[in-house]
Amino acid sequence: MKKIYDNNGDIFAELNHGKKYFLDYSKHSHETLALSILGSGEIDAEFHSKDSQVLIPNKIVIFNPNEVHRTKSRKKENVDYFTLHLDVKWCKSIQNEENFIYLQNLIEDEIIYKELLKIFKSIINTDSKVNINRLKTILEKILKEYMCFDNKSNESEDEHIIFKEVEKYIQNNLCNAITLSDISKAIGYNEFYIIRVFKKKFGLTPHAFLINKRIEKARQELTQNRDINLSQLSCDVGFYDQSHFSKVFKRVFAKTPNNYKNEK
Repeated sequence: MKKIYDNNGDIFAELNHGKKYFLDYSKHSHETLALSILGSGEIDAEFHSKDSQVLIPNKIVIFNPNEVHRTKSRKKENVDYFTLHLDVKWCKSIQNEENFIYLQNLIEDEIIYKELLKIFKSIINTDSKVNINRLKTILEKILKEYMCFDNKSNESEDEHIIFKEVEKYIQNNLCNAITLSDISKAIGYNEFYIIRVFKKKFGLTPHAFLINKRIEKARQELTQNRDINLSQLSCDVGFYDQSHFSKVFKRVFAKTPNNYKNEK
């Protein structure tokens, strides 16, 4: 994961690159906005309760913040799989909106694709001539021109309340060994109803949602502190088996926590 800094020295994006496509991604989401492109090959991008998209050269697939997805290879050879993770606060400042407005999941623009591919390769190869300002200009164009205003939720007010209460409880107890029964007792709703609400909204169980939040928290910690002890980190985010933590992390980010933290 290559960190990308603006002119003020602040991180506004991170670039992940796999020379060959990782084959074992789990269903997950990110708190970032993610843009993916492919040098060659063909990949299915599956979204919960939305149409799947096919990622091929000259196309860009967008994974909006907290949008549950999973990618699958359609061909044996997929080369140069790039994913750019963007800070949502930065994105909102570009859109000039209080809340982030989702983008459409597929962009078919050969010019934007080729420019992104060139810049991404320069970043991965640590080319000193990388034009960060040009990258920001392209991203600003995407954030303003590909907004999707019809992304309305079909959840009821009661379901929304349940989700927000469960999410808050999970965020406050990431490092604890909590169960669905604990969640049910804390918010005062039936376990099966909670499962149904989460399945409808994310296609995930509350437990899978919890694991996803723990992995995202671990990623944030690794980004901020490269010297962090991985054994301690796994405990801090609620994993009591470091090998299991490493396996789950890799199925989301295609690399182990140790490899992730050692990248600049």
